[in-house]
Amino acid sequence: MGKNFLRDKGVVISLVALPLLLMSVAKKSAPKDPIQFTLDSKMLVTDSEVMILALYALTSVVLVAAVTSFFLAFNMKTLLPRLRIVGYTTGEIAGAFFILASLVNLISVIFVWMYSLNAIDIRDPNGFLVSLSLVAIIMSIFGLLTAELVSSRTLGLYVILSLAIIDTAFMENPVFSRRYNDDWIGFMPSHHSLTILLRSIFDTGINWSDGLISVGIYIVILFISYFVIRSWRQSS
Repeated sequence: MGKNFLRDKGVVISLVALPLLLMSVAKKSAPKDPIQFTLDSKMLVTDSEVMILALYALTSVVLVAAVTSFFLAFNMKTLLPRLRIVGYTTGEIAGAFFILASLVNLISVIFVWMYSLNAIDIRDPNGFLVSLSLVAIIMSIFGLLTAELVSSRTLGLYVILSLAIIDTAFMENPVFSRRYNDDWIGFMPSHHSLTILLRSIFDTGINWSDGLISVGIYIVILFISYFVIRSWRQSS
């Protein structure tokens, strides 16, 4: 599985370069004008650069996690029969998938976290790291779900990229999105992780760890949804 993943050098290079590209572009192009936004019913003021770098940090991890998971899961459809023929068990295949996806996500999360620590003032680095890790898990599951539901790699990548960009770049932007404080926005993939991330940067009077329960519930629901859909697809 790892050899198959590494064989597609275009995807591998893109995943490695994407966080660096997004974070560098954000740092070079972000304005330094102060902006106001509301978080946890508290009005906050910060430089535009801080907010944009925070959002791009999350977006980088979202894209890497979703694309990696989707790409591995989609390729698994053709690799699985061959792997079973040569003697690999379902547990071994699932373990290899988990290790490879986790390794790529871990590298992405650590890089983005370290870059962010050097680029902006983060009040609680641990909360920032936890936020990036949680959103990587969430988007990995979305990648698995997409791989189960689509029959074309191109369509799947389009769905993944569209979801990631619409969610983190537009809907989840507390500065430019008029819908950020709507109740239904909590159903979007990155919402609870982004709340933790922003609380780790700005003091709103609420600790970032208070959002862990919401993220945990969201992840459990996603896992259940994935296994239900996978079982339905295998039985149909």
